Formats: sequence, C-alpha cells, structure tokens
Amino acid sequence: MSIFDDITRPFWLAGLNQVSGPQLKGIGGLICDEEYQIYSPITPTSFVLSFTDAEPFLSAFAGDINRIGSASFESALGIVKSSALPKSTAWLVIQTYYSAFFSAHALLRILGESCSPIEREQVSSLTRVGALFGAAPPSPMTGGLYHLICDGKAKTISGTALSGSPHEVFWKVFYERVQRLSNEAINVSTESLANRQLASAKLSDLASNLC
Repeated sequence: MSIFDDITRPFWLAGLNQVSGPQLKGIGGLICDEEYQIYSPITPTSFVLSFTDAEPFLSAFAGDINRIGSASFESALGIVKSSALPKSTAWLVIQTYYSAFFSAHALLRILGESCSPIEREQVSSLTRVGALFGAAPPSPMTGGLYHLICDGKAKTISGTALSGSPHEVFWKVFYERVQRLSNEAINVSTESLANRQLASAKLSDLASNLC
C-alpha cells in the first residue's frame, strides 16, 4: 500500500471499505427508497437526512463509486490515437478530461462527499418524507446539483444546492476538499513527518493544478 493510501485512509467515509458484493443502487436510489428520517426543516435549497443504520448510505456511496470509477477507466482505455487521423487530438483531449472528471467524482465520494443531481423523483421523496416528520419545505424544493456531505458517525447526509455550471461548481467543491485533505494529512499521527509532508505536498500540487 502506498504512502498516499495510508495517509488518506483515515478520511474515507467510515465503514465504506466493509461494503462487499455488487452495489447497483446509488445515492439517487437511496433518496427514492425513503428509508430515512428528516428531523430538521427542509428548505428550498437544503435538507438533512438521518439514518438508523449506516448500511443503506454506505452501499449507495459504494454503488456510485463503482459506477463512476468504471466510467473513468473505460474513458481512459478508449484514449487511442488513430493512425488514419494523426493530427486529430480534440476527441483524445475530451476523453482525457472525462476520465479525470469521473475519477474526481469517485474520489470525492470515497471521502464521504458528493456532487449529485437531485431530480424530480428525489424532490418528491424528500418532500413526502419531510411532511411525515413535520419538516416539509415552506416552498417547493429546487432541483439540480447538490453538494452532499455524509457524516458516518452521526449517520446523516446533508445536502445544499449548488448554483452555476455543473462542471465548474464540481471542480470548485473538489478543489476545496483536496485543499482541506492536504492540511489534514499533516496531522495523521500514525505516519512519519516526512511521509505526511510528502502526501500533503502532493495534494497541494493537485489543488494548484486544478487552478
């Protein structure tokens, strides 16, 4: 296992590495299953889901990680220059970008965060469950891309609507998480200072490249 793996593992979504077997349902399906409670009032742009058991949200995050991670590998494997079109590079650049984009989505989910679409089906489920707990939104919820943060210990998922271009706002969220992870890596007590500094510097370099 690499130094980077050792140092970042403490920041994985707690319990994620214990999920096994095929996981076909992602975060969108988790919300539509309605197997959660909503104790805090929903707003048009935010919500907090509470779970009695961690298994449903761990499986949902794992399912999304598998699906998006596979998409990253498939995109990378398709990056092959055509001998018939030696000067054609635009499609290769697009494939490279999407491979990185999917990888970053998977990595963010490993860390317990996600930029996920909340569509009409999810809005209906959230509104319905919120009404059962007296926490329905005062006005209709806004669909679109949401920043989800999972707290494995508290067994909650909080969601906040994001505004702007889906790609632009995702890279901003990912950049901020990488920056925090770079700072957090320095404080991993189980590793030597040299290894912590190395991992922190690599993460800082990644954040700089994202800019």
